[in-house]
Amino acid sequence: MTVKEALNSRFSCRVFSDEPVAQDILEAIFADVFRTPSCENSQPWEVYVAGTEAMKRLCMEYENFRKAKKPADLSNRFNGRWTDEMTPRIDEYFDGIVEHEEKGNFEYTMQKRNLFYAPVMVFLCIDKELPDWSLFDTGMFAQSLMLSATEHGLATMASAVSVSYPEAVRSVLHIPENKMPVIGIGIGYPDNEAPVNGFRTARKGIEEIHYIL
Repeated sequence: MTVKEALNSRFSCRVFSDEPVAQDILEAIFADVFRTPSCENSQPWEVYVAGTEAMKRLCMEYENFRKAKKPADLSNRFNGRWTDEMTPRIDEYFDGIVEHEEKGNFEYTMQKRNLFYAPVMVFLCIDKELPDWSLFDTGMFAQSLMLSATEHGLATMASAVSVSYPEAVRSVLHIPENKMPVIGIGIGYPDNEAPVNGFRTARKGIEEIHYIL
């Protein structure tokens, strides 16, 4: 598979099947991903892998927090403002997801609450004292991970909701307090019967590139 093929075939999988992911496939993916570049070779990412049982415990912890009406930590992640240019794309994105759900917003909500039923989720963390640039490096690591997983025949889902309650992630995965969970990426085989997995978003065109010659 070429990089172009991986970029064009990768999608955000919202419902994974319960088929397990073999350990040797995960290790092959990580062998590639650790070639990701970083500022001054700092390699700031720290990787924690939640398997099937850990995922069950994490979903249970999240449900307990929701029942206790504990505020999610997502406000810090979305601190800022989407531009007017972005707003129509975001609206189209949410409308498209709901249109592909048999029960509308209910299924979308349950997918998020169950972390998309991912059999494996990779949590990327960084030390809280690191500079902002380390977030950019970790984002590159996440992209490398998703493209390598695609090459190995797996689907992925980069999930902001997976770090809604960082203390739960730390508790289940034994992550030190000084580490910040940045993102969780679900990895597994897609449930091809789920209509929402057929949804694809529109993308910007190359005509929007600013060439200064």
